[in-house]
Amino acid sequence: CHKWAGRFRVAWVAFQRAEERLGATRAVLFNRAVCATASGQVQDAADAWRRLGMKVELAAGALPRVLAADGARLPDVWVRVPTRGTGHAEVG
Repeated sequence: CHKWAGRFRVAWVAFQRAEERLGATRAVLFNRAVCATASGQVQDAADAWRRLGMKVELAAGALPRVLAADGARLPDVWVRVPTRGTGHAEVG
């Protein structure tokens, strides 16, 4: 629920706990990597992406850059971000 609501730091902590209890399953690692990335936890994000088999590049002051396992650049993707509330504003 925290991830869906955009509370990425809280979700990151929840997925750390999930890994302690459930182990390093693909689903847990993926969600941990996403939430760590979104909340700026660079080292933890890089670790989780690597454990998923991805190659990760780190640069000072930047989020991890994730490449395919063979080092190839991943294709660009569209990211869908849901709106909060009704999505309507009263114009007056």
